[in-house]
Amino acid sequence: MEPHEKFDRAMIRSMVEDFYRSLLATATVNSGSAGTSKQRFKERVQAMSSIMPEAQSADFSRAVAEEIEMVEREKERNPEQLKLRLGLSATLGHHGDPPIVVAPCQRQGLGELAVRTAVRATVWKSIGAAFRIFR
Repeated sequence: MEPHEKFDRAMIRSMVEDFYRSLLATATVNSGSAGTSKQRFKERVQAMSSIMPEAQSADFSRAVAEEIEMVEREKERNPEQLKLRLGLSATLGHHGDPPIVVAPCQRQGLGELAVRTAVRATVWKSIGAAFRIFR
């Protein structure tokens, strides 16, 4: 990490993996949504980048691109393994099955769903807040 980088690479990796988790899950239901989802993600990254100082913005954009490239390479090598690593069912997209999220227990309560949603929202808010500090 370069001295002027002020972000957590793990947070960026989590953000990219959340995007791909959502992309892979929804692509089986609505295959036409992939392009739109990718464009929206790109716009969010650009919006976050635009509120950063120039050097930090470049580092952030490069880190996001590197994380995307790593996930894309993993997807090309073994798409089923990527789905499993992201917590999606290995059979996702086969035989018209709906997307299934693999969880340690078979049933996810509303409380667990609320917590997971809150964590994802917090990650996005944390990234945005972290970069607003350096405006």
